[in-house]
Amino acid sequence: MARAREGAVPDQGSRKASGAAKGKKSGRGRNFTAQEDICLALAVAEVTNDPVHGRDQQSDDYWTKIWGQYNKHAALPKDIKPDHEMYRSPVALKSRFQMLQTHVNAFINCYVETKKALEMQSGANLDNLLNEALQTYKEKENEGKDFKFLEVWKILKDVDRFKQPCTNSEGVTVNCGDTGGDTKRGSEGNKAAKAAAEAQAIQREQLAQTNRLVKLSQQRTETGNNLLLLASLKRRPNPELEAEVLDLIQQQGLKRLRENAGK
Repeated sequence: MARAREGAVPDQGSRKASGAAKGKKSGRGRNFTAQEDICLALAVAEVTNDPVHGRDQQSDDYWTKIWGQYNKHAALPKDIKPDHEMYRSPVALKSRFQMLQTHVNAFINCYVETKKALEMQSGANLDNLLNEALQTYKEKENEGKDFKFLEVWKILKDVDRFKQPCTNSEGVTVNCGDTGGDTKRGSEGNKAAKAAAEAQAIQREQLAQTNRLVKLSQQRTETGNNLLLLASLKRRPNPELEAEVLDLIQQQGLKRLRENAGK
């Protein structure tokens, strides 16, 4: 076979093969599977449902935590490396979820609207609400195409910030999955949850302190009664009873020492 002449222009077939090889190497990653979408939804729900932090944290931290939970649900190694065939980066997960949330939020709108419409009808049956909402989505939101992310919605629907359509300060529906932005839900909900968690922690500490004071008061009363009894015995000697009282005081003291040591 003759050698290609130096400086010759590659033929069209060679250029296509070269382009295909480059495209395969530099193109975007493989498509997400339905199971991966479910793992991602579970991870987002768990991190967002955190009663103290939730979405009230830096975006990088938020998606790093989601990445960790996603790997857990996908049964991937904790120290997974980018060269692993199943690896998904936090950036890839964030991008995928923003796409998912666009569709899920549109379906939430249809679901809420359908529910309101059915509730206004006398004797309406809500048992068929889901099918009605799916049909509404197909007709209004997706140009006759079915809603493909029903399992994702079933997971996210139990998360407070995904139960109703998100709106910004101007009342415009926005994507709840977007990072940042002024939404009526999300940040306000997390602040309320955080405040509630802090209030509960304060109540628990106050209750524990009250219990400690009551116990201390009981111990002092018990000790005082024993000392009064002992003083009475000093005035009216009774060696046997006096020995029993002293032994009782000693046992109570040892019991308190053990309790304090166990704290």
